Amino acid sequence: FKNWIVKYKSGSTWKSYNSTNNPITITINKPHVLTAVFVTEPGKSSLTVVARMHCGYIMYGIKVSYRVNSGKWKTGKTSFTISNLKKGDKVELKLAESFPFEWCKIIYRSEDFYGFSWSDYGKTGELGNNPTITVDWEGDKKVYAVFKQKGAPSELGDFKLTLTVYVKDYDTNEPIERAKVVLSSPAMDSNPDTVDPDPFIEYTDSQGKVVFRVGKVPITVEASKDNYESTNDPNKPSKWSGTISKDTTITLYLRRKKTYTLTVYVKDYTFDKPIEGAKVVLNNEVTKYTDSEGKVKFEGLKGGEWLYVKASKEGYEDTSDPSKPSSWRGKIDSDTTITLYLKGKLKLTIKAIHTDYVFTGGSIPGLPIKVNEKLFYTDRRGKVSLSVGPGTYTIEVLEKNITSSGYQKYVFYKWGDGNKRNPRTFTINEDTTITVYALHVCKVVITADQSLTTNPSVGTHWYPRLYPLKVSASPSDKFGHWEVKPEFGNSYTSTDNPLDLTHQVGEYRGIIMGYDVYAKAKPEVELIITVKYLDYRENVVSTVQNKRVEVDGTTYKTDSSGRISISVSVGEHEIYIPEEYRVKEDGVYWQKYYFAKWSDNNKQNPRTFSITDDTEIVVYVWRECKVVIGSDPELTVSPRGEHWYKYKYSLSISASPDSKFDYWSIAEHPGSKKTSTNNPLSLTITRGYEVYAHAKQQPSEHTLTIYTKWLDYRGNVRGIVPYKDVYIDGKRYETDRNGVLRVKVEKGKHTIEVLSPEYYSDWERDEFAEWSDGNKDNPRTITIDKDTTLTAYLWREHKVVITSDPELDINPGGAKWYKYDQTISIKASPNDKFDYWTITPKPTGNSWRSRDNPLSLTIDKGYQIHAHAKQEPEKVSLTVTVKYLDYRGRVVSIVRGKKVLIDGTEYKTDSSGRVSVTVNAGSHTIEIPEEYRVWEDGKYWQKYYFAKWSDGSKNNPRSFNINDDTELIVYVWRKCRVVIGGAPELTVSPSETKWYKYKYPLSIKASPNDKFAFWSITEHPGTSRTSTQNPLSLTITRGYEVYAHAKQQSPPPPPPGDATYKLRVYCYYLDYRGKVISTIWGKSVVIDGKTYATNRYGYVEVKVSKGYHTIEIPKQTHWRGYQQYEFAKWSDGSTSNPRRVYVNKDTTLKAYCWRYCKVIITAEPPLKTSPSDTRWYKWNYPLSIKASPSDKFERWVVTPEVGNAFTSTRNPLWLRVKMGYNVKAEAKDEVELTVTVKYLDYRGRVISTVWGMPVKIDG
Repeated sequence: FKNWIVKYKSGSTWKSYNSTNNPITITINKPHVLTAVFVTEPGKSSLTVVARMHCGYIMYGIKVSYRVNSGKWKTGKTSFTISNLKKGDKVELKLAESFPFEWCKIIYRSEDFYGFSWSDYGKTGELGNNPTITVDWEGDKKVYAVFKQKGAPSELGDFKLTLTVYVKDYDTNEPIERAKVVLSSPAMDSNPDTVDPDPFIEYTDSQGKVVFRVGKVPITVEASKDNYESTNDPNKPSKWSGTISKDTTITLYLRRKKTYTLTVYVKDYTFDKPIEGAKVVLNNEVTKYTDSEGKVKFEGLKGGEWLYVKASKEGYEDTSDPSKPSSWRGKIDSDTTITLYLKGKLKLTIKAIHTDYVFTGGSIPGLPIKVNEKLFYTDRRGKVSLSVGPGTYTIEVLEKNITSSGYQKYVFYKWGDGNKRNPRTFTINEDTTITVYALHVCKVVITADQSLTTNPSVGTHWYPRLYPLKVSASPSDKFGHWEVKPEFGNSYTSTDNPLDLTHQVGEYRGIIMGYDVYAKAKPEVELIITVKYLDYRENVVSTVQNKRVEVDGTTYKTDSSGRISISVSVGEHEIYIPEEYRVKEDGVYWQKYYFAKWSDNNKQNPRTFSITDDTEIVVYVWRECKVVIGSDPELTVSPRGEHWYKYKYSLSISASPDSKFDYWSIAEHPGSKKTSTNNPLSLTITRGYEVYAHAKQQPSEHTLTIYTKWLDYRGNVRGIVPYKDVYIDGKRYETDRNGVLRVKVEKGKHTIEVLSPEYYSDWERDEFAEWSDGNKDNPRTITIDKDTTLTAYLWREHKVVITSDPELDINPGGAKWYKYDQTISIKASPNDKFDYWTITPKPTGNSWRSRDNPLSLTIDKGYQIHAHAKQEPEKVSLTVTVKYLDYRGRVVSIVRGKKVLIDGTEYKTDSSGRVSVTVNAGSHTIEIPEEYRVWEDGKYWQKYYFAKWSDGSKNNPRSFNINDDTELIVYVWRKCRVVIGGAPELTVSPSETKWYKYKYPLSIKASPNDKFAFWSITEHPGTSRTSTQNPLSLTITRGYEVYAHAKQQSPPPPPPGDATYKLRVYCYYLDYRGKVISTIWGKSVVIDGKTYATNRYGYVEVKVSKGYHTIEIPKQTHWRGYQQYEFAKWSDGSTSNPRRVYVNKDTTLKAYCWRYCKVIITAEPPLKTSPSDTRWYKWNYPLSIKASPSDKFERWVVTPEVGNAFTSTRNPLWLRVKMGYNVKAEAKDEVELTVTVKYLDYRGRVISTVWGMPVKIDG
């Protein structure tokens, strides 16, 4: 036992303290939670097995079997602890109950068990039903067997106990009918689809009775009803809590109220919002004033008496609207609430004006504007007119889509006084007109291949209409072309860089619609460069890892296979293999690689290659190793000095005279040290070498032995120092692995020095302390006249770097060296801002944290120590990616523009299907709402709705704990509407309107087959076409209208033996200049009195007998009566229609039709237009419409047959006629102008009016 943690509730919050008292005594006068803390023996672990319901309610007594490390199975009842575990142990778990089983009078079945989980809450079972858990913790850890919290209507039969509740009148003891009885329990849940325990609600019958099915678990039952109140009598309670173990009946009581309360709300007639400070008078006697909720209460009123209530306030007047009255008269016999309304006397007018990059002027109808959170729309004059009372009003101008695609919209620009705050609060004390300017903007979505950068940058941008926008891509050598999809018109490609997206509008040039613009890079291919090294005979040895290679000036390094693999654009590229040194030891490089040749024996370096396909280039380099050769003065060695030899070269080194030669000392780089007595010495060069020839020693020499040892901060010897540099008479030696150096020296004086300080890393060094004879000089001079032994003692020191966040001061701080085993104390101040230390061992080791302040640390290695200040709530990045599934549940792609609700705020996914926001670390609720798309012909044709999260959860909305930068993936179903019908003679299956999931393989059959002719298919969005396939197969990727056509009565077949030929008739349409534009789908063609329709390729093909046949191209109206086709001529110039042709072979005819579009032109008085009325114009005709008189003209309202309406103030109006239009000329508002003429006397005083005086107005 260590201590208790005592949590208690104080008001609405929880507080806690620790206590080491055992036993502990506490006073229970508020809710408490006590936790006993036990310290686990270091290195030991335990696993506590708990059973719970999905809301977190603990279930005691559930049997769970376990075994450790494949040992014997044991069984425990929850909650129990598996002790004496250690890291690496494997614990297997399984439920030991047999389904179905009973717990606390509740039946549990196999589908009620979710599995085992680490989580103490929620429908989790991520560990499975029979997990094997590897112990990787110290101390105790809990694992949960998770069960469903039952109580859905279909599950009530699994509760074995019956609780009968009667509700009676407190005074009369009579049963109360329709009383509400709420049963709540932490172990029962009326809606198991959520993870909270929802209550059960029933209403009493005529006997005042309700019946609940329950288990042997804690429950609370409470009764209530309108006009009744709780009894507050423990002998006749209105509420009961407890646990039952058998069928039980309880009685609850309610007391009928004696007097009643009339609650009056006063609201604003326009905004339906409460009015504070309104005067409310009851029966012309009692006066009260409304609170901030617009509410007053009149209490203690007797039932059955007449009451009269009147509301008023300065600046307001009666509504004169019986549906929203300002007064009320009536009787009450229960607590009653009424609402009265007052209408403001002031007039508030908000006027919306259009502006773009060039023009300002013209009103905006239909612009959404919120006034005090209530939504209004400007009328056709661009105005919102409201009746308001005096006070403050918050006005917010919202966005308005101009086109259905969402690529053009109005956004707030500024108020009439230049202020740009939106929303904005205004104080209204008189009739007021407020002007707002809304900016017409166009959306441009820019994307690019990864290798390209665009200006403006990749992303979604909004630009004012007529903004002179150009988009550039770089680097230009990688740029290929643009793919441009305008909001209106066909997609196209362009190689212009920069790309000009502007159009000429009068004297100005700028963007007039939205665009999707994609910068495509030139095609790229894979370039692989493999570097191999040669030996001295030019044989390939192996590849070179980590070798630098420069491609077009950029440096890359080969991987573990000796290759670099990069993507390059098709074209010429320069490759350079630089010389490179390797293996640095003692400040010297011992190996190098340098260019030898390319695989085609070319020796040009750098070299330019033309890369047109995936290519691998092999380059060979020499690998050379440095050999440094020296000797004692008595010897001559050959070769001598520093040399570079190619890899595997066989080197022979001789020392002479042989009589004085003793041995070679050989140091490998990298590698070990060794000696050899072979003379000459043979080496195969595979690394660097230091070779030294030693002469035999003369008898006059003595042995100098030097030991190197290191000390802790107290001066105690803690170990030897191997391979320590020692200089004797200026020559470098090195102690062996035991820290010993033995050298033959001549009799006399010698200078000895231990290298100090000597660094083993950035974090560890040895610093000279003293010699064993107490001498502290280094270097020092000694006289040798016999074998001599000295020990050099060195301080072992480690570097400690101490830093802190800016908010803290630390002492000591910075980088300092401390002796081994020295204890240091570090303090951070001020203490109230200090959070914790991060201690990182150096050069290696695992970091840990400490909250001790000051921090005490014993130095046994280097340390990086940082003091952290307490942080503000951490901001993290939350990304939600929305992807849609096909009918099999497979991911198809992302969803752009999809609504996502995060904590109630709506966002929309960008062009990559993501919503990225910055949130505080913590819990956040995310909801994916259902959403309809593709509005055509008055209905939606596609929709998206939630399917699941990437972890399989189907909760929506769902709460997530976001503590780090997080990406969540959600999958939605994409469904498309299919409308299926057919001719009366046919039966179609399936039929009517149904929604199908994306890519669903739909088969539609029409029967009987002998009466079936063809299908007409209209795609939404898309084109129309026909098919004779039956059954018809469709892969659902959009909305469809499908109609089965029956065969028409056919003429009798030609007599036997008569030949038949193919007669094909094409139909094309022309523009107003007679230029052929395209074929016509669905055009009627009459052949010998029978009507056919052209297919999607624009032709009709029939089989006819030899002889004369009559062909007619009838006039035909399309597109809701706004377009029509009228015969113009045949391809041979003939204008006969119908036409008689003679067929004696397969024949093809071409018919040309005028395509007309209907334009309906109207005008408000007193305007007139030229042209006017309803007219038909040939396709692509440049139409100009003028309204007069121009001084009374305000604007045009143009409604195309497809798409959103728009306005224009240009007069005349210019249209390129490619569809039907309704065009209306609107006049300026007219007001009454009165001119009164009065005459004056000589003193300038008014005498009277003048009758018959001429007055000129506008001439």
